Amino acid sequence: METTTDLAIRKTIHVDASPERAFEVFTRRIGSWWPLETHSPGAMLGTPPAELHLELREGGHFYEVGDGQERSWGRVLAYDPPRPDQPDRLGRPPGAVLEEQRYSLEDALSKARGMSPYLAAAMQQQDPQLEEGNELLRAWFVLADESMLPRAPERAVTSWDLKMKNREAGDYVVGQAWWALGEARFCMDQLRGQYDFATTENAIALLAVRHPECTRHVVESAGSADEVVPELQRPISGYVLPDEIGDRLGMSIDERAAVQRLRRQGMGNIDLEPATEGSKQVRAREYIAPTAAVGNVRFPAHAPWVDGLLVEIAAFPRGNYDDQVDAMSQALKRLRGKASKPGGRRPVGMIQR
Repeated sequence: METTTDLAIRKTIHVDASPERAFEVFTRRIGSWWPLETHSPGAMLGTPPAELHLELREGGHFYEVGDGQERSWGRVLAYDPPRPDQPDRLGRPPGAVLEEQRYSLEDALSKARGMSPYLAAAMQQQDPQLEEGNELLRAWFVLADESMLPRAPERAVTSWDLKMKNREAGDYVVGQAWWALGEARFCMDQLRGQYDFATTENAIALLAVRHPECTRHVVESAGSADEVVPELQRPISGYVLPDEIGDRLGMSIDERAAVQRLRRQGMGNIDLEPATEGSKQVRAREYIAPTAAVGNVRFPAHAPWVDGLLVEIAAFPRGNYDDQVDAMSQALKRLRGKASKPGGRRPVGMIQR
């Protein structure tokens, strides 16, 4: 009897789209069309995941996120995105300078040192493309171990990106604690979740308690800010933190007591940041890219939230979520320039009003 080994089944589908568009839909945007509610490990266990992430690099992770955990689907064995190589309408190859008679490619690259790579490519070479096809590259962001992290900042803020609706499904709430020291910017902590209004209010208070060195708390004036911020600022006599909120936010006993005190006295030093300054992409180009591209944006290497943040950064602006990137843009905008003198620490829970 004759047997057959190494049997492979292949199926070919012709898609009415350019290679670049098809690659984007089948990779970067896979979470927008894959039926997670029926075709996923989580669904087989009765808890369909909320997100699907594919890290676009060789060796990148492919995984789902749901029910408070990640489940691996596999790894990327090869990464070779299509690259358009056709000249533009003026016959210039990709990467050519706008007017070679006025300045050479070397001149353009020299002038680009003060810009982000995306803006430099767009303005000097009319080719706003980066090696990985996105505006923010993972390689720009420094993962700092404990010995590389500062002991205290010169300036520090928390930055919050709130969601639109008072429900736990859908959009995310993100809060980050940022330190400035010289030219470097450190994201020292992050809270992120699909919080309702009550949980959001206490998450903002919790990050203030955990980081009393943060003298201002910046909240984008959009979404639920007009409801959450006034409630936070209002003193609530005898306020008692619900146990389920404390549990969800991972509060210790001392943190629960400090948050309760803060809610009873009312929280101050909250700045509403207007949300009218360009798109999220424009803000990322202006506030994140120039600082990150020279290695001045740094994350604690072993923080549990770092991997998810890097995935979002790499996918921006084509990923399913951009709340972490937007909170980062807001923080780096606030921390522009250098401090005139170091800031000091204040006791836990003591927020000036």
